[in-house]
Amino acid sequence: MDVSKQFTDNANVAIAHLIDKVLSGIDQTADFLGSQLPDVIHQLLVYNLVASSVMFAVQTCIMVASLVFGWICYRNYKKIGDFIVPAVIVPVALDAVILCHLNLQWLKIWLAPKIWLIEYAAKLAKTASGH
Repeated sequence: MDVSKQFTDNANVAIAHLIDKVLSGIDQTADFLGSQLPDVIHQLLVYNLVASSVMFAVQTCIMVASLVFGWICYRNYKKIGDFIVPAVIVPVALDAVILCHLNLQWLKIWLAPKIWLIEYAAKLAKTASGH
């Protein structure tokens, strides 16, 4: 019976030591994350600002090119004949679609980064909860 008591005492000491290490690791991780959080938020803002700006630039270029194409077709409608209707309607419809989906996240990040961060966190929470 003495061996079993000694084994139990050793196991309790080992478990207590393991729990202390885990709690110490959690504290160190929380300290590390707390010190890195401002840098992570800054990088998140910069990345999303640049990504959104690039998408906005691409969408704007497509929109301008389609308007120029429509204007050229409209000016030369006598040469094109029956092609004028789709040549003008298609660019205008494309512009309407692009305007509806125009990416203005860069503007929100630039003007109101805290609001963007709150919305981003809410979107992450909603995604994590499965809704």
